[in-house]
Amino acid sequence: MNDQRIYLPAGQVKFTIIDAEDIGAVAAKVLVERQNHINKSYELTNSERLTFSEMAEKISKGIGKTIKFISPNLLQFFFTKPKESMPTMLISVMIMLDYFPRFQKTPKTTQWIKTITGQEPKSFDNFVLANRYQLR
Repeated sequence: MNDQRIYLPAGQVKFTIIDAEDIGAVAAKVLVERQNHINKSYELTNSERLTFSEMAEKISKGIGKTIKFISPNLLQFFFTKPKESMPTMLISVMIMLDYFPRFQKTPKTTQWIKTITGQEPKSFDNFVLANRYQLR
C-alpha cells in the first residue's frame, strides 16, 4: 500500500475477510480436541461483509491517511500489474479471487469461529487497529 491505494478489479462486491489469528485459534482447538472434529469441515468467516471501498475507508480512518480503492476493468488490471513486476500467475489468482466473485451471490457468514473457540471473530476494525503501523 505504498501508493496509498487498493487496486483490484472487485467493483462493489462484498467479501468476508477473516483474521489469520482466528484461523489459528480454530486450528488449535481442532487439534487439541480432535475427537470432536473427525470427518467435519468448517467454513470460517468473519461476521462482516465489506466491499473494498468500505475496507479502504476503515483503513484510512484507522491509520489517519487516505487510502483509495480503485476498481479497474479487467484489461486495465491485467496490463497494469506486470508493469509493477507482478508475475502473471499471481495476477491470474488475484483475478479469480477479486473479479469472479462479481458473478456470485453475496457470501454468507458463519458462526463456526465462535462455536469452536468461544470467541467472536476479530472485526476488520480490530484488524486495522492491531496492524495500523504495518498498514501505513
